[in-house]
Amino acid sequence: MMAKYLKYQYRSGLLFYIFFVLGITFAMVWSFNSKSVKIEPDRTLKIVIIWLWWFLSLMGVLVYHFVRWSGIFKSPERFLLLSSPKFKPFHFLFGGIAHAVLDVLIFSVWFNLVGAIMITPKKYILDFHKIVRILGLNDVFIISVLFFTTIYFWYLTTVIYWNTIKSSSKWGWCLIFAFVVLGYIQIKISEFIGKINLSFPAFILAVILFNFAIYSILIFFNLKALKKGLDT
Repeated sequence: MMAKYLKYQYRSGLLFYIFFVLGITFAMVWSFNSKSVKIEPDRTLKIVIIWLWWFLSLMGVLVYHFVRWSGIFKSPERFLLLSSPKFKPFHFLFGGIAHAVLDVLIFSVWFNLVGAIMITPKKYILDFHKIVRILGLNDVFIISVLFFTTIYFWYLTTVIYWNTIKSSSKWGWCLIFAFVVLGYIQIKISEFIGKINLSFPAFILAVILFNFAIYSILIFFNLKALKKGLDT
């Protein structure tokens, strides 16, 4: 069922992906070759242009996911998706998450592939290692993944809450306080972990384990909320 859900999502968003990918790829190629874009040394740091457009494309596609996810709850599509007795809240929630993860992987492969073709694969790999080493992007990358994953899970929870529990239960508004408390705890414990004198690997492991616990709570709530609210 999840595979069918993903096929449906990609099929229904085909025009968006075609125009979005072509448009942002054209902009990347133009800016990479444009004489008006001055970066010195000429070739080494032009990989940054590719990464900039890669980042913008990921932000654009995540915004598309947010809009699409919200729209499903407000359109007849909601009832079409859930009309089959085999389609469970598990498929709906994890299908949406898998859809976002696939998009991130597809766009990452695409833009780095185009970049490797423009720079040549050998030079692209050399420049990649050089800039990662100079700027220490390994740490930044890991922290960014954790940050955006947290934003994504909280966004999904907010949309599900707003469209299910809030509208189907007179006590749903009480969950706002639970969300505020949970968010406050997440921020404070993350700050506490950051103040402990840990090596970077130990710090990342502690943050990952803690955030995994938060994500598990949000997933559990989302599944319960979908089961209660989607059929109302």
